[in-house]
Amino acid sequence: MKKIYCLLSLIPAITMFILTPITTQAQFSGGDGTENNPYIITTAEQLAQLASYVNTDNSSYNDKHYKLGNDLNLSGYQTGEGWIPIGSSYNFKGIFDGNNKKIIGLKINNTTLENVGLFGYLRTGTIKNLGIVETNIISSRAAGSNTGGVVGCNYDGNISNCYSTGSISSSSSIAYIGGVVGSNDNGNVSNCYSTSSISSSASSVSSIGGVAGYNNGNISNCYSTGSVSSFSSSSISSHYVGGVAGSNYGSISNCYSISLIASYYTYTNFLAGGIVSNSHNGIISSCVALNPSINIASSLAKLTNYRRIGVDLLTTTTFINNIAYKYMLNPEGNTTWNNIGANQTDGEDITAQSINADGTLGGRFTSANGWTIQNGKLPGLFGNTVDIPAHLKTPNIITETLFDGKVGTTYSHSLIADGITPITWTLSNGTLPIGLTLSTNGIISGTPTVAGIFNFTVKATNNSGNDTKALNILIEDGVGILESELSKITLYPNPAQTRLTVKRLESSKITVAIYNNLGTMVKTFETISDEINVDVSNFSSGLYFIQLFNGKSSTIKNFVKE
Repeated sequence: MKKIYCLLSLIPAITMFILTPITTQAQFSGGDGTENNPYIITTAEQLAQLASYVNTDNSSYNDKHYKLGNDLNLSGYQTGEGWIPIGSSYNFKGIFDGNNKKIIGLKINNTTLENVGLFGYLRTGTIKNLGIVETNIISSRAAGSNTGGVVGCNYDGNISNCYSTGSISSSSSIAYIGGVVGSNDNGNVSNCYSTSSISSSASSVSSIGGVAGYNNGNISNCYSTGSVSSFSSSSISSHYVGGVAGSNYGSISNCYSISLIASYYTYTNFLAGGIVSNSHNGIISSCVALNPSINIASSLAKLTNYRRIGVDLLTTTTFINNIAYKYMLNPEGNTTWNNIGANQTDGEDITAQSINADGTLGGRFTSANGWTIQNGKLPGLFGNTVDIPAHLKTPNIITETLFDGKVGTTYSHSLIADGITPITWTLSNGTLPIGLTLSTNGIISGTPTVAGIFNFTVKATNNSGNDTKALNILIEDGVGILESELSKITLYPNPAQTRLTVKRLESSKITVAIYNNLGTMVKTFETISDEINVDVSNFSSGLYFIQLFNGKSSTIKNFVKE
């Protein structure tokens, strides 16, 4: 694979790279550039001044310590080609501490630069504790480019505790694109994430990933959530699309991706993977592919072109302790994967139920490594967890109560649950009112024939798991036989304190059942008396229902216990 390396020919800086006039003394808000007293940057203009110093190879400032004093808004640098990266023609080799602040509104639309991002070329330096939000980067250098949300190319440097949001794309002939870094050459990227959408329309070579486009270093404790997609109709192109990295020649550990992976090509020279697309002589360990699907829009796609964890055509990559969502869809629209196993290219299966139940995902993501963990959430960084995406959500039954019904009257009620569809409904316990049925799409319908309170439990199931809920339906008497015998009863006193008396028209054998307002039976007995005295002294205060049933018909009345 032809690689565009970070090393740039050191040509004299030209005027287009100078964002602000160079003065003899830095105009920062404080500090002297040392480790203990870094230069403090509090305005967009001061950040642009740093770029101008680095881009003219000013050795007095390109290797110093810098720290953000507050969030910065780059809206003033959005016209024309937008922001000129720090290290566009020369490298930055200092220490930049974002101080957990954000840079907002980074916009770049560049046709000439090789290394594109907030920082273009980082060499042996460090970028840390920085958020790049509302990013809009477009790179289209004809000869190729490295494009990332934080850094275009990282050579022997360190990027840690950083993130990007927005969109990043390239139409360069050779494109290495990542949500955090375009190319990571012998560098380290740790505890970073990207929610940015990543896309390429390169005509020759494209290697794109949610975190890094190309990795020949170390990536650890990172994740991606934005879509990663590539488009090409060129017969000479090679395209690699991965959830964490497009191409990997190094180490990737304790990373995960929920990104949608998509490749749209006319020809077969492409690879796609949930974590890595194209891997050689590398190591992928303790990673988790939770992508909903890997889409390849080509009738010429081969099975070897896609894997849940990573494609390893030369079988030179070591896979250790990796897992992948069991129901991830392959390009054929099914869930068949041929190399399943923790040390295989498709990873070991994990279900959505297990994902929801264990926020560490089998101990791969722990607070000791900087992760924020909570069951029912995905691991996150910087004190935040990540919401479970729709395709990993088990059903959650929303329906709380059901309509009452009446004997002899048509009944219909639709159950509601959220979660990925299709959802199948079943009855897991109890019985529905006689005459009613539950369809698999969640509709209780029919014509009830017997009055009463009917308690039952419904189950909603999808590919991710299931949820259950206890419900009840009150069916009242309609007009029918024996209605006059049972419906004409009197309750007193109502409200009742210690005793409730039920007076009816005749003496005959009946069953009496009392339910609380949740539909739970709290008392039942048989009697033949026409005057029934019920001890309610131990009942909790609230609304109750009393049912009288003679084997053919029933009636229900309510009373209040004070």
